[in-house]
Amino acid sequence: MWEASQLHLLRALTRNPHSGPAHFYLALLYKLTNRIEEAKEHFWKVRDGELWALSLFHLGEIALMERNFPQAEELFRRALEKRADDILTRDLLAVALRKQNKNDLAKETLEQSLQLDPLDFFALFELYLIEGEETFRKMLKRDNGLPVLLPNHKIGFTSDAYVFEADDYLSIARIYISAGLWEEAKSALEEYLRESVYPLIYYYLGYIWDKIVDEMKARNYFELASKENPAFVFPNELEDLEVLKTALRYNPKDAHAMLYLGNLLFAFGREREAIENWEKAKDYLKHPVLFRNIAIGHKMVLGDYEKAKEYYEKALELEKNWRLYLEYDRLLSEGKETEKRLSLLLSAPEGVREKFQIAARLAEVYLELGEYDKTIDILMSHTFRPWEGEVRMRQIYYRAYLERGKKLYDKGDYEGALESFQKALEYPRNIGVGKPYNARDEEAKEWLDKTLAKLNEK
Repeated sequence: MWEASQLHLLRALTRNPHSGPAHFYLALLYKLTNRIEEAKEHFWKVRDGELWALSLFHLGEIALMERNFPQAEELFRRALEKRADDILTRDLLAVALRKQNKNDLAKETLEQSLQLDPLDFFALFELYLIEGEETFRKMLKRDNGLPVLLPNHKIGFTSDAYVFEADDYLSIARIYISAGLWEEAKSALEEYLRESVYPLIYYYLGYIWDKIVDEMKARNYFELASKENPAFVFPNELEDLEVLKTALRYNPKDAHAMLYLGNLLFAFGREREAIENWEKAKDYLKHPVLFRNIAIGHKMVLGDYEKAKEYYEKALELEKNWRLYLEYDRLLSEGKETEKRLSLLLSAPEGVREKFQIAARLAEVYLELGEYDKTIDILMSHTFRPWEGEVRMRQIYYRAYLERGKKLYDKGDYEGALESFQKALEYPRNIGVGKPYNARDEEAKEWLDKTLAKLNEK
């Protein structure tokens, strides 16, 4: 929110013209919005210890942008005098050296970075640029597979590391982008495309070609990005904001970009803008995650309970995902719509109902409806794994047996009531909650004593 930020920072400088933090953050704002001369002016006015080192770093980045590589080298060296263990500063010093054809010094500098952090992918990629060092590609390969969405909409696992190493390549590209090194950023992302595809890689390449001023190639990459499956795409960096906005400038109907941008804005606390993007996206895209997010927006931000219900139902029409049932049930629970909760949970596919999280909700609903036998049947036919500190399943178990016991007691079935009260005092393993040192089971104990007294009267 550049304009609002600038207003506050300028106000801070009117109160204290020598405020290092105000100069630093204003300079950073100007750098991020491409007001380079103003950025340099304010970075040079910072004198606070740690912020001065960071200012030197950003001034070094600006020197790289301006292709003044000797000055960049000098500034990064000065920054390292203040922060000797800063790996990114050391890495960009190596870039400045490479750009001056000082390859031996650049390699030595990168090896120093790798001694500090053997998983410094940026340093590995720089070595790769200098001498085709294949260590970079080997380091990014991992043995274990991670989840991917299969064509049949089921989750599978892949051993192809490049399917899920995109974030490492994007991190490398963002460092180059911050220094205006478009060719290197492009090379890093094209390396990824040698092995796999990922929507954000395409979006970033479109953004880079836009900066290089090749509109045709930019448009081509943005078009490719818009057609990729949105599963496992989670933009989460500040740079992603500008990339996605650029994509929408090229293609205002790119619903995937609207979805991603909405997700990012929501995470940044800009919820109403997020909802606006999601609402636009729904005109071009029917996707369960999109409808679920709109439901969340209406519930949390706009306070529109009915709209939230409507969009959860639309999401469930597209995908019978157990998490959607869980979230929708939580919403209905807040609205005290117990009968609708029962209808929702019973309508779920068998595989969804077998999830212990869903079974727990169904048991809770039956408890609220006074269907204690059904509650107990569900409780005793599932194994529950609550979060640490969670006691809700124990409470449902305890209340179901206690209330069933009271009901039997009122009917004069004291043997049945006694069994229920005894069960209420147990802590079965499948419920997932152990007996605490301060167990509050007094009510069940009182009813147990009362029932024993009745039985002794016989």
